[in-house]
Amino acid sequence: MHRPLIAIPLLLLSVCAAAQQEVMIRGAVYDSSRLVSIPMVRVRSTGGAVAYTDSVGHYSILVNPRDSIAFDYKGKSTNLLSVREIS
Repeated sequence: MHRPLIAIPLLLLSVCAAAQQEVMIRGAVYDSSRLVSIPMVRVRSTGGAVAYTDSVGHYSILVNPRDSIAFDYKGKSTNLLSVREIS
């Protein structure tokens, strides 16, 4: 009976250690006029994390500092942006 109780805290410690290495990137997406926000833009990282902009164009995504992110909208994608360069 004690083995499952020991395994659970060890698993939680490894998840917490991994989470400390990640950074939260927050921002907003606008059109080229920089006046109109764009909802439902997919923000993706090379590490597999995905987020979408909300109704006013804001997003937040938890990524590894070594990742890059890109923005996808209506079948088009931006170039990859290094998280280290933008954080």
